Amino acid sequence: MHTITAKKVVIMPRTTVRHLLVLLLLGLMSAGCGTDTLKIGVLTDEPGVAYQDPSTTVRSGFEISMYRWIATNTEPNFNYEEFDLTVGSREQALQRERVDVVVGSYSITDYRRTQIDFAGPYLISQQGVMIRSDGPLRDITQADQLAGKTVCAQRGSTSTDQLKSLAGGTVTVREFVGLKECVDALIRDDVDAVSTDQILLRGYAKDDSRLTVPDTVVFGTFENYGVGLPLGDHDACEEWSTRLQSFLSDPAWNQFYIESFGEPPPPGTKPQPNSLDPCPD
Repeated sequence: MHTITAKKVVIMPRTTVRHLLVLLLLGLMSAGCGTDTLKIGVLTDEPGVAYQDPSTTVRSGFEISMYRWIATNTEPNFNYEEFDLTVGSREQALQRERVDVVVGSYSITDYRRTQIDFAGPYLISQQGVMIRSDGPLRDITQADQLAGKTVCAQRGSTSTDQLKSLAGGTVTVREFVGLKECVDALIRDDVDAVSTDQILLRGYAKDDSRLTVPDTVVFGTFENYGVGLPLGDHDACEEWSTRLQSFLSDPAWNQFYIESFGEPPPPGTKPQPNSLDPCPD
């Protein structure tokens, strides 16, 4: 079910008192047990944003905190089931109705808008790089210094095309399905750097002193993260836009950012609640 609607008890004509009491009881039970269950597609390999610990299966990160807060703090409340996705499987999961919603560092782009709908944005980032703290690029200050280097990016992300056009096309791009594979390749010294949205990289570097994310090395377009929805579901888009406005207006947004990344949000990271993208007709 794409749109969450409140439960209603419908009284049919000529209902006996006994039947009426049964219906009312069922209505109260339904209200006490929650409402609809939403299938939410989430990522598992992005520390700080959306991560699942392989040993405990516990999920954490900004996006996890966000949709769980929305489920219980915006009306009507809803239950949810979480479905693991990769970056490359997000569109298919929505198109094949495996999930109702995708919350997965999903950049809003014109091309993707031909495949699915978006509500948002709820978070804004720009592409950056992550390097080894003691590696040959430790003094990098601008993106053009990646010329002639091998940089790893996640297959299916917007990062790959931006890297290929960087520094006159002299950057060698290596792709993996998961961002964690890129990070492992960097630690092994198999690549010179990893590039994706800077906010995702900060999540990895936060707890690993071997890695660092230079603040000044940013390039490409700004990435506006939105909630992915089935194409043409206008009601779901309007509903999620309203829910996101509530979230962006609440202190929880800043609280979750600091908890997830260990620092206050940089200027421009938080969208204005009243300037979200309009839902398509």
